[in-house]
Amino acid sequence: NMLVQSNSSISDEMLDALISYKYFEKNGTFLQFVKYLKTRKDFDVIFDWLKNEIRWDTYNFLLEITVNFLKENDFDFLENLSDITIMMLNQTFNNVITQEPEKEIELPTITMQEFDNLFNEFLKYINAPIRWKQLYDELKHSGRISFEKQVDDVDTSMCYRDDNDILRILVSTDDTIKCFCVFVHEFIHYVTMIDSVTLAQFSISEFPSIFFEKISAQFLKDKGYKEDVIDKVLNDRNENNKDIYIGISSLFNDISAFIKGGPISKDKKVLFYEDYFRAIKEIRENFAKMMEEIGEQIDMSLLELPKVDISIEVDKECDFLIESFIQNGLLVINGYQYLLDTFLADEVLKQTATDSTIIAKMIKVTNELDNMNLQNILDLFNMQNILNENNLTNKETDGHTLSKKLTK
Repeated sequence: NMLVQSNSSISDEMLDALISYKYFEKNGTFLQFVKYLKTRKDFDVIFDWLKNEIRWDTYNFLLEITVNFLKENDFDFLENLSDITIMMLNQTFNNVITQEPEKEIELPTITMQEFDNLFNEFLKYINAPIRWKQLYDELKHSGRISFEKQVDDVDTSMCYRDDNDILRILVSTDDTIKCFCVFVHEFIHYVTMIDSVTLAQFSISEFPSIFFEKISAQFLKDKGYKEDVIDKVLNDRNENNKDIYIGISSLFNDISAFIKGGPISKDKKVLFYEDYFRAIKEIRENFAKMMEEIGEQIDMSLLELPKVDISIEVDKECDFLIESFIQNGLLVINGYQYLLDTFLADEVLKQTATDSTIIAKMIKVTNELDNMNLQNILDLFNMQNILNENNLTNKETDGHTLSKKLTK
């Protein structure tokens, strides 16, 4: 996963000496450099200097590698990056302001026999191909479905290849009905991966799984499970997406800016955050005004923004993103596919109300995912302009949505 391969012919000691030489070349003398080599003291001072000297050059170097990777492997995503970034923000914002306060709901437990019966019924519910039933039976009878007790509410479910390149499913379970929807998600991954020659394009890799995960929730409602129980299962997806967005939004804004305008400078970032905080201030002031209009009083001190040194915080954020790149490689962009594909799945789900062929189309997408890209998906479901339309719609309706929420 490494973005930059290290030069194995250069030892840490040699690298230390090189960095130190450059430091004393600018901040001292050659004799001081020789003296430093004898003691090797205070390297943290030298390293702090290095960070300040090359922080933004390093960050732009890593951004360029990432953009080039996306051009080669996922151009549909790159082409729509600005729209997707705005869509992720709108989706996260709307989830936050429209989500009802979470109630204490105890999910019903489920036995392995009930789980098996439910999944077989679900395959009939979606009119799945006979082959999907065969794949499920093979998985079950070969012991390639594992259930692992969930620890600290952390879901580690996955469809993966073991050391022998055998495809397996792991379900992280809390012994409740939630594990059924989780399994549906991972089983759809299994179908997309079992015969694939190439991996599906990253940007649509979660699309079928999230779609059928949501269909499985509808199936449970039709089976008579309480709506608030199923809504709790679905809200976990929204919470997960919110956490993902918070984690990657800054990086995606920078990638988008890099594509449009080239290298990112500290001055550009500072200006961006000054505009950002100014916009937040305006939103809070408008919020207070709306509250007054509906007769509600609000503590104005709650609307005050924290005082921060934007210049220092921008450098800290840059260092954090550089470390993330170094530690995680291209996996640093992992997560956006859940946000994009949740949006796509929700849009396609809306079409099921008037188009009885949608699930059949999604079965086709699942079976042929490794030969598809984002544009194929948009064309198949007649959503060619959906990203732009979503941005425009949200700009027009966000205030109205917020107003409705405040008056409930």
